[in-house]
Amino acid sequence: MSQNLIEYLNKGLFLEKSEELIPWEIPFDDLTELGECELKEVSDQRTDLVWNNETILNGLSVNLTVMRWTQLLKTYKFTHAFSYLSDKDFEEAKIKLDIELKQKGKFKKINQLEYKYSWRLKRCKVELSQRDRFGSYWVIDIKHKRKIWFWN
Repeated sequence: MSQNLIEYLNKGLFLEKSEELIPWEIPFDDLTELGECELKEVSDQRTDLVWNNETILNGLSVNLTVMRWTQLLKTYKFTHAFSYLSDKDFEEAKIKLDIELKQKGKFKKINQLEYKYSWRLKRCKVELSQRDRFGSYWVIDIKHKRKIWFWN
């Protein structure tokens, strides 16, 4: 990669295997033209785009998902992607993101079984979370906001 991870994340999400940048705020319908994704109609209320076996964030292998909830009178634009991770990939990603994003992930305990680490950049936030729903699972979220002063 010719640009560092921080520069890419401030512009969008780089699909390393596909060698494509998904720019923030691109319309959902235009996402199907980037990389090798699969459109899945999950329900009448939700549609997912999934890039199986894609690589993001300088080497993290994921099944990347962008989800669109059915909305009235509004076009969905790309602001959030996520993937489920293994426990091992979660730990490796945390160490790697601390280094690549030049800051330690901020730890937040949600409850006895759930916690997250977050890295804030100028225009996006990366979160690694351990969540619990009938057992523990691990997730990476990459989010973009237009107005960064409203970040939680």
